[in-house]
Amino acid sequence: MRLIARNILRGVTLMTVVVMTWGLNAHADALSFSFGEIQFVDTELDDIDVDGDGFALKLSGEFSQRIFGFAEYAEIGLDGGADLDTLEFGVGYGQELNLNTDLFGTVARVKVDVDTGPASSDESSYALGFGIRSLLLKQRLELGARLDYRDLDDGDTRVVLSALFNMTRRWSLGLEADAGNDETTVGVGLRYYFNQ
Repeated sequence: MRLIARNILRGVTLMTVVVMTWGLNAHADALSFSFGEIQFVDTELDDIDVDGDGFALKLSGEFSQRIFGFAEYAEIGLDGGADLDTLEFGVGYGQELNLNTDLFGTVARVKVDVDTGPASSDESSYALGFGIRSLLLKQRLELGARLDYRDLDDGDTRVVLSALFNMTRRWSLGLEADAGNDETTVGVGLRYYFNQ
């Protein structure tokens, strides 16, 4: 699983570099921050060598042309019967670089619950994120890269890479790879845009 996740991260990184150099000149509609998404995810906790899978729900909505709010919930069943639940909600600011590329920043509150059966723990923190999204191939492909910092334990820096294939103006199939200090998650999902 770790090798697969690394190869996916490399592939999405390469596609993101292509977007930064080639996709900036494509002509496309503005990117939307108003969507709902469901993902099926596979997670590996590297420090304790435990795997798990589950689902993630994401909701994002625009308050204005540049300000948006978002919420994400993930529920993952880990090996040995443990459960890992994550809730994140916050606000973001998007800045259009051109018709098909946006920079954005986010501030969020994160709550992580771990239930191992006889014991459970929860932790809350704040998170800061900075990323870029870009359309290319005549609006058929969206690539994104994001760097997040969560104030959990000693701090957790995460790199999130994503690729979305736009089947229609409203529906997209997506692949996302999220690598943190001791956790790697790969998700495959379906996204619906509310205002396209």
